[in-house]
Amino acid sequence: MTDKELAEALELFNHKLKNQLHSVGINLDVLRSKLKKKIPAENDLFKHLDLVSEQSQKINDVVFEFMKYSKLSDKDRKKVNLRKKLEGVLK
Repeated sequence: MTDKELAEALELFNHKLKNQLHSVGINLDVLRSKLKKKIPAENDLFKHLDLVSEQSQKINDVVFEFMKYSKLSDKDRKKVNLRKKLEGVLK
């Protein structure tokens, strides 16, 4: 696989994953809104919805950081510790 093909594959992966994560976020908001009309806000279900929302945002952040890293030149990429960068996003 050439560098150009890899870059194109990463862009496609990024686009597809971000679309799915965006859909998850929208559907979580719709679900939260519908549930608020039927159950008290103190219900544990909302904690679970918040957790799913937070985790999907973390996945989105990891994808963003990885794509940012993948666009760096080889010289600049060596200066960045990807593991530390991604671990920082996951905290």
